[in-house]
Amino acid sequence: MEGNWNTNPRSKQNIRSILDILYYSAGIRYVYRKCNTKDEFFEYLRQFTFKRYKNYRILYIAFHGRPNGIQIGRDFVTLSEIADVLEGELADCAVHFGSCSTMRTKRANIDDFLHRTKADLLSGYRKQVDFIESTAEELQYLQINNRFTYRQKQNFVSKLSIAIFR
Repeated sequence: MEGNWNTNPRSKQNIRSILDILYYSAGIRYVYRKCNTKDEFFEYLRQFTFKRYKNYRILYIAFHGRPNGIQIGRDFVTLSEIADVLEGELADCAVHFGSCSTMRTKRANIDDFLHRTKADLLSGYRKQVDFIESTAEELQYLQINNRFTYRQKQNFVSKLSIAIFR
């Protein structure tokens, strides 16, 4: 799921291109959703829990971020609010926030998210990141997340700006 990166209606900036690369080079299937409002975001989160999406094991959330949450237009959505929607639904799933500073939060907030959603893995950035640099990192990260064990992921991710929690 992706938010708007800027207000220019002609902007082509998006994460769909890296999802296409992963699909065409590694066979990683995806469902892409553009979210312009908080209500749309919550609806697409609910849909992710439907049975028809059970084979999609990575929930990739790409928005502007702030500590402990994401920005959707003028609305701020916290990790706790996201966990409210996904409570108990993410066993065997990884959640990645492609959002600046979202993981710059108390460990208790991260533990609460993991406990309530039952997600196997939570990852994202603790600092501001450049769009192109983070896109390159996420391309690598999403590919390894699809293929390797937690320890292998942790070793790889230690070289990136991405923080990973379990």
